[in-house]
Amino acid sequence: MPEKYNLTSRVFHWLIALMIFVLFGVGLYMSGLPDDHPSRGSLYGLHKASGFLLIWLVVARILWTAVLTRAPAMPDALPARDVKIHKAVIGLLYLLMLIVPVSGFLMSTFAGFPVDFFGLFEVPLLFEKNRQLGGFFHEVHEYAPWLLMGLVVLHVLGAVRHRLADPGGPTDVLKRML
Repeated sequence: MPEKYNLTSRVFHWLIALMIFVLFGVGLYMSGLPDDHPSRGSLYGLHKASGFLLIWLVVARILWTAVLTRAPAMPDALPARDVKIHKAVIGLLYLLMLIVPVSGFLMSTFAGFPVDFFGLFEVPLLFEKNRQLGGFFHEVHEYAPWLLMGLVVLHVLGAVRHRLADPGGPTDVLKRML
């Protein structure tokens, strides 16, 4: 089994990572704008369209990883504890990479606001307007990104820790994704 992720897996990884950081930053910025701010509507539209795209990129990445290719094996030199932590963090990252944009989509849908996908088409509303469910998904969408960012920090710190402890060596897991 190869010791490095293939190019498609690496592109998925870094593209999704970039989108998560940008969407998080834009989400923080736009949520602080007054209702009458001139760019508020366009920022919300761009955020929603990008979040909808993120859902499909994450699904494609899951399918790519689970069906079409396999992740390289973790280095044998890694302690079993580190491998368990890695698997738990990766599993939670995937879960939150779906929960965050899906909760935003459902929040918008239950509020009665469709997603305009970059002017190409409008994503149909899948459900009737429902204030309670819209409020629930609003809460999820407000707090879940912070959990996601916390896990991203743990993920990055773990990779950097192994890189600094063993640059280029058998436990340098960062080289697998570069």
